[in-house]
Amino acid sequence: MRTNSQTSRDAGNGTARISASRREWLKGSGALGLLALTGCGGGGGGAGSASASQVTVSAGAQTSPPVTSPIVPSPLATPPLSPGSTVPAWYAAIAPGTWGVLPNSVLNGSAAQIYGALPGWNTINSNVLSPWSGGLLNTKGIYTSGAYDGASVFIPGTFFCLWGGGHVDYGGNEMYCYGPLESSSPQWHCPRAATNPPPLDVEYDGSGNPVSRHSYCSLVYLPTTNRMMAVGTPYRWTDAGGGPDCATFQFNMQNPATTQPWAQLAHPTMPCMVTAYDAKLGGVWGLSMLTYSVFFYDVTTNTWLEGNDNFNVGYYYMGADVDVNRGIFATFGGLYGGGHGLWFYTTNNGVSNQYWVPNTTGTGPNMSETGANGSIVYDAFNDCFVVWPGGGNGGTLYTLKAPATNPYQGGNLWTWTKISPATGATPDLESATGTFGRFRAVSNSVTPGYILLNGVTSSIYFYRP
Repeated sequence: MRTNSQTSRDAGNGTARISASRREWLKGSGALGLLALTGCGGGGGGAGSASASQVTVSAGAQTSPPVTSPIVPSPLATPPLSPGSTVPAWYAAIAPGTWGVLPNSVLNGSAAQIYGALPGWNTINSNVLSPWSGGLLNTKGIYTSGAYDGASVFIPGTFFCLWGGGHVDYGGNEMYCYGPLESSSPQWHCPRAATNPPPLDVEYDGSGNPVSRHSYCSLVYLPTTNRMMAVGTPYRWTDAGGGPDCATFQFNMQNPATTQPWAQLAHPTMPCMVTAYDAKLGGVWGLSMLTYSVFFYDVTTNTWLEGNDNFNVGYYYMGADVDVNRGIFATFGGLYGGGHGLWFYTTNNGVSNQYWVPNTTGTGPNMSETGANGSIVYDAFNDCFVVWPGGGNGGTLYTLKAPATNPYQGGNLWTWTKISPATGATPDLESATGTFGRFRAVSNSVTPGYILLNGVTSSIYFYRP
C-alpha cells in the first residue's frame, strides 16, 4: 500500500500525484469537468457494408420517433439518420421504445467459443464472463484471426468485446468480439484464442500473454488508438494474486492469432476495479479497490496521476462513465454489503477532489434493493445518464438528467425518470457476479441504443430508443 513517505512520482509504474501546477492547468484549460461512475459507457462506430436485408434511409425519410413508456413519456431520442445510411434488419425489427434480441448472439457453443476457449470451460463458473468480468464497446473495428476466420482482415464498425476469467475459476485469456453492429448478420469473433497452457501464477508468460483475471469494470476502450486497457485487477490464476498491472490489447494488430497483440502500459500504484474513458480529456479515470484512491491516466504521455485516498465506498459491483459536458465521473452499482450506490466525482481539480452523492428527484432505482447490481452509461446525444438496475428488473431503465443550472455538489436536483417498456423482449436475470461494462451505450447514428449481456448462455439484448 502506498504511504505518505513515498515520492510524488514512481518511475517504475508511471504514477504521479498531481502537482499544484498541473491542477492549475487542468482548471485553466476548462477540460476537467465531472466524472460519473456507472457502468463503463461506449461510443459509436462507422457503418458496415449494406446487405440485401438492410434498410436504406433515403433523403427526406423520417427518423424513428421518440420512445414512449407506459410510465411516462421517455426523454430519450435518437440521432438523425444521414441520407443513404443503412439500418441493419435486426435493428429495424425492434420497435422504438422496446428491447430486442440480437441474432447469433449466444456465446456458449458458438464457433468462436469452441475455437477460442480452454477445455475446462463450463457455463456455471469456469468461463470468460461469470467470474466477475465485464466488457467494452469497440467503435472502430477489429482484425480477425486468420486461424479462425480463414484470413486476417480488418472489419470496421462497432463491436461488443469480452475479456476476463481469473481467480481459481477460469484460466483462459482469449478475446471475444461480437459485431459489427452495423451489419444485419453480426456474429461472435475470436481475434485471439486462449494461451494453452495458460499463464499460471505470473502476470505475463514468456511470450507476453497476460494471465486471466476478474476484469470487473476495469476494461476501457481507447478510441484514439483502437486498444483495450485492463487496469490492474486481481488475477489469481491460480495464484498470481493481484496487482497494479495494465495490459493492453491492440485491435489494429493484423493477424492477432500469430502476431502478439498484447502489450504493457504504465500502471497505477494500485489496481483499479472501476474505470471510465474521458473523451474530452483523452484519458482514463479509475478507482482503486484497495486504497480508495482516484487515478487519472494520460493516454498521450502514458502516465498516471494519483489522488488522495478519498473515495471510501464499497464498489465491488460498480460500473462507471463520464459526463464530458459537465466534467463528472459517475459510478452506480451494487455495494459489497448489499443495496445500490450512486456517487459523483467532480474532475475540475484533477485527482484532488472529494466524491459526493447528488441530490435527486423523480422516480429512481430502489437503492436498498438486494440481489441486484446493474450499471450506468452516459448518453451524450440525450445528455443524461442511463441506468439498468440489474437483478430481476427486466427491461426497466432509469434516466438521470442534470438540472439546468448548478449540477454540482450542494447544487440543484438531478431528475430521475423511469422507463418500463410494455412490449418487446425482456432481458434475462442479471449475473450474480455483476454487470460492469456489459451494459453499454451505442452512440452511432445507425444503431443507437443500449446493449446488454448477462451470461455466456444468454442472448445479447438491445434497447432501441
